[in-house]
Amino acid sequence: MDNTSTLFTYKPGKSVETFKNTSFVPMFLEELYFANVTLQKQAEEACQGDINCLFDSASTSDVSIGANTKAVSAILEKESSSLSEYLLLNVYYLSH
Repeated sequence: MDNTSTLFTYKPGKSVETFKNTSFVPMFLEELYFANVTLQKQAEEACQGDINCLFDSASTSDVSIGANTKAVSAILEKESSSLSEYLLLNVYYLSH
């Protein structure tokens, strides 16, 4: 990647090289690992098996981020369920 092939624009004095991190190693769900055993135990307790929570905790080394992911996911699932029920009721009433 160089300045001629990037989709981003940069402020004067900045370039692709400014943000390049060649030491970055991505984490994949299939290769989930924690920085240490303490973090893993904390995440397992907070996440209670929620894979998104575990992944975010492991990849950021911050259980609070994983716990937030879990909480937001629960809220979105509840809202989605409520919306589905609302839409089904409206479709039923409109068709009768």
